[in-house]
Amino acid sequence: MNKKRIVMISSLVVAAIALIILGVMGCRIPSGITTSGRVPSPDYWPTTGWQTNTPEEQGIYSDKLADALLAMREQNVQIHSLLMIRNGYVVADATFYPYDGQTVHNVASVTKSVMTTLIGIAVDQGILNLDDKMVSFFPNRSIANPDERKDEITVRHLASMSSGLNCTAEADELTLQEMESSSDYVQFVLDRKAAWAPGEHFVYCSPAIHLLSPILQQATGTTALDFARQYLFEPLGIQEAMWLRDPQGYYDGWSNLSLVPHEMAKVGF
Repeated sequence: MNKKRIVMISSLVVAAIALIILGVMGCRIPSGITTSGRVPSPDYWPTTGWQTNTPEEQGIYSDKLADALLAMREQNVQIHSLLMIRNGYVVADATFYPYDGQTVHNVASVTKSVMTTLIGIAVDQGILNLDDKMVSFFPNRSIANPDERKDEITVRHLASMSSGLNCTAEADELTLQEMESSSDYVQFVLDRKAAWAPGEHFVYCSPAIHLLSPILQQATGTTALDFARQYLFEPLGIQEAMWLRDPQGYYDGWSNLSLVPHEMAKVGF
């Protein structure tokens, strides 16, 4: 599937969803299921593929799942994939037209979770520190709207959406739209005015998360995708991934990573 079709599919309301089910569906536990209060660990790791099991054997009513799928169809819920993992086993796996479940699918803002996971891996390796200052990674850029508050923004603030940069998620993420209309996404974010002191407010800000991609590349000397393949995707057995880039070639830190549902579920698991 080419990039144009990937973008077309991902433009629908709901992207592919991989759910890691920790609770049980229904008001009582099917016979044979214990409730010890802890999540059982499977006796395998799904590196080469998931094992399946019946919903009842994993504490879920299959008729409730059937009701949910029927309701999705009757209410025309715009969903492409529903994959449910319980205790490490696939208990439900459904795909909906036009998606076939076999092609990588844009996972939208789940990309943010992958991006911050990569930051965590780099921190664990000692390559990066969460308290490193944002501006330290861009010494060759002239940054507009200088402010002492901007100088104090750290990787931690960017990853936790508390940078203090002037950003809004209103009107379908207006600031994100403005960034995507610019010729240089990184410069656009760096030039934002400081609205608050870093760490003072949580504000959902996709542009700020995007900075984690060039920061990771600067710190590791490799792109976010190459770093992900080496330290996250390949160890988990994730074979296929596609990731769109910004005008300067940095992978989009906030969105546009595409994975197959069965492999996306490994990240959640």
